[in-house]
Amino acid sequence: MSASRSILPLTALGLLLTACPETLPQIACDLPTTKGPTTGSPTTRPVHHRHVALVDKGADDACPASTGWNASPLYRAGEVQKLLGKDNDKDKTLPKALERFCLYTWSGGGSPSSPPIFTPADNVVRVDADLEIVVPQLSGARLADDPGLQSALREAFLGALGALPDAPMDPSLHASVEGPARIAVIDTADFADAGAATSGAASHLRHGLAVAEIAREVRCPKGQADCREKLFHAQAFPYTAASPLPQAGGGQLGSLGSLAQAIGEALVRWQSGDMRTSPLVLNLSLGWDPRFGADLTAPGQETKHVNLLTSPSASVPATVQAVHAILAYASCLDVLTIAASGNRSGDPCQEHGGLAPAIWERYPAIDPAVCSTLFGTLPAPQAGDPNVVAQSPSLLYAAGGVDERGAPIALTRAESLPRRLLPADHALVGDGPTQTGSWTGTSVAAASLSAISALLWTKHRALQSHQVMALVEQSGAATSHPVAIGRSPSGTAKQISAHAAFDRVCAIQGGACQNPFRPAGISAAIAQRLDAPILAALAAAPDMPAQPVQLTCTKEQITCGAANQTQTRCEPAGATQGASVPGTASTLGDPWVRPQPDIPICPECPVRGGKLLLSLNPDHTGGAVTIQDPILDLTLATGALVRGTLSDVTIGSAEVEVDLSRYRVSVGGQITTLAGLTAPGQSLSASLTFTVSDAAGAPAQLVSTVSLP
Repeated sequence: MSASRSILPLTALGLLLTACPETLPQIACDLPTTKGPTTGSPTTRPVHHRHVALVDKGADDACPASTGWNASPLYRAGEVQKLLGKDNDKDKTLPKALERFCLYTWSGGGSPSSPPIFTPADNVVRVDADLEIVVPQLSGARLADDPGLQSALREAFLGALGALPDAPMDPSLHASVEGPARIAVIDTADFADAGAATSGAASHLRHGLAVAEIAREVRCPKGQADCREKLFHAQAFPYTAASPLPQAGGGQLGSLGSLAQAIGEALVRWQSGDMRTSPLVLNLSLGWDPRFGADLTAPGQETKHVNLLTSPSASVPATVQAVHAILAYASCLDVLTIAASGNRSGDPCQEHGGLAPAIWERYPAIDPAVCSTLFGTLPAPQAGDPNVVAQSPSLLYAAGGVDERGAPIALTRAESLPRRLLPADHALVGDGPTQTGSWTGTSVAAASLSAISALLWTKHRALQSHQVMALVEQSGAATSHPVAIGRSPSGTAKQISAHAAFDRVCAIQGGACQNPFRPAGISAAIAQRLDAPILAALAAAPDMPAQPVQLTCTKEQITCGAANQTQTRCEPAGATQGASVPGTASTLGDPWVRPQPDIPICPECPVRGGKLLLSLNPDHTGGAVTIQDPILDLTLATGALVRGTLSDVTIGSAEVEVDLSRYRVSVGGQITTLAGLTAPGQSLSASLTFTVSDAAGAPAQLVSTVSLP
């Protein structure tokens, strides 16, 4: 990678784990009876309004009834039934392994007093509440109207990815309707939103539209219309905190049930239209915390995950089995599924491992002969290329993110890196109405990997899905980052670029072909263009009061993922250790979910010359915001961690400058300041964790990446 760059950070991650009581509508919770926080008295939580049941029944059999609940086949919701059509005046069905799942939505007045109730004759294996726990894996900010800065961010991201346009692409590559690979973006946008403007879109739509635009821009280096068309949406986030029913325009919340339905819709739509002979890539720039349920088998028994499709399990949540079943069906259709590995939402060592479904890369792909037994007659897969060997075919493949230096992005979860890493720091693409905000997170990596895979598959259409990923991996540049996600994870990850991947597929095809991309790299000129507006903003921002603050530092050995790590925690004198750290159970609760503020609070948090610049998102209309208990997390060049607690900061319409030289600390026996630790070459990455009040008045935790010089 050439010259490093300075970039605008933004708030990341849409997941907030917290208590689920008075601040939420009753329909948003499904908690057991618990002890009250102060009196010790029991507190009864209302029953959730949606449940998914796994029923041991035939494909043609109706879902068993339960008084007060509407019952329907999970995978035939919305437009899917129309897409399926009829066969001999009878509604078509999906394979039995899918038709066993039923969705129950409360139809009575008020709130239900109990989940759906069944008799033994109903053969219900398991029923689980369909909680809103699926979230997009990043958050973005619209930048001020500065065409120069926007252009520089776009060029920096695409340059790091090796996706800047160079030579013209073969005009015939995407020209036909059938044949070129399609990308299904399973996200916050609906199929009808394909032509929606990304810039200025409703806040809950932006994630899906931005992910799609990233995929289009990477795949189509010169914006070819016939190339951009080869993508469609499926809505996985239909809910809001105010209603358990799907909203016409979508919402900010997704459940495992809605995720399974969206994947099913994408597969049915793909097989029902003029793209049925095209390969398909499923992009899942989303995830859920494995604590809500993710393990399909016991450790060491990964090959037996296929047994869930013939012998439903009473020990795995029905919601989790529903997502697994539809992804298994996709794999058997030779669909390539790519998932974001996940971002952290708090302490760098607090959250261990990747998110689901990315961690399902450890489960092997299903043998084609077994696929036919499970799902009946399936379309013949591509012929394959005997010269391409897929060493460890998996159910799906995870994508992780790196910054412009090739280091894991500051929001990386401990022990969560997959085999494939792609630039995912402050990605901005598009132009005019298609322009996105600036986005950081593994969603960017997943979208880019989906785009590169679709392009390779279109270039070499005989490939099978696992061969596509094998070629992508073969093209990657070696890194020193250990792999933690995948089949028997070992070795180090590869950094993927569009240019190198295209070169690889050309070499396999045995003929010379013109690469439409420039080699990966960021020019010094781009780095300078990015730094200029930050320096100008720092010069204009008022200083906070400059009283020095002596932080008391405690060095400790902690577990960071599976590794031991040295951490220095620096807090104001007299503070109870850990009391000021956002995200503790006493502050936010665990493990239930609710939405956090719709708009990121701190999209621009760069450090230059020892000054931290804080500003509000341009879309914010709620007046000044106080960020409470802000903690600056630094990963030093030595690999050690430092956590420095700052004073609360109130940010209004004007940017605020925080002088880090005020904060005196002792690290490694040396007296220094937080400003000294952020000087060039001292730290590898930084992030800011803080608490604000959300729309319901309850504490919400946010994390922003911090750009270092």
